Amino acid sequence: MTATIAEPEARRCWILVYPDGESVDLDGEVHYASDVDAAKDAPRYTNDSGAPTPEQLDEACVSIACSCCGTVFDEDGNGAVEHHPTVESARSVAVLCGWTLAEDGTQKCEPCSGDCDCQDDAEAASAEGESR
Repeated sequence: MTATIAEPEARRCWILVYPDGESVDLDGEVHYASDVDAAKDAPRYTNDSGAPTPEQLDEACVSIACSCCGTVFDEDGNGAVEHHPTVESARSVAVLCGWTLAEDGTQKCEPCSGDCDCQDDAEAASAEGESR
């Protein structure tokens, strides 16, 4: 069996910034994959200083996914992807939340931290499809 290593993803995210320079901050900055996504969400954050506008961060953010099932790390389980300044930071927080980090660089979510048969299932399904 060949393990797929889910490499941490680093990209420059977008945030929403109010006209007064403050960013939209709800228990941590809300990050977006594109300026279009941020602009679509902006109206719901309008406050006394006005509507926020998209602004791209200067530095890349890092997110990680389970090497077994592909689940992207979500620290508090609210469905928002966690963003970190470095790979080490992302992995450290994930480990504190029950993820495991193997010597080969793979990271696994809590459900996959034991014996992960996700890859075996995918290979079996592929082989079954080829035999038809």
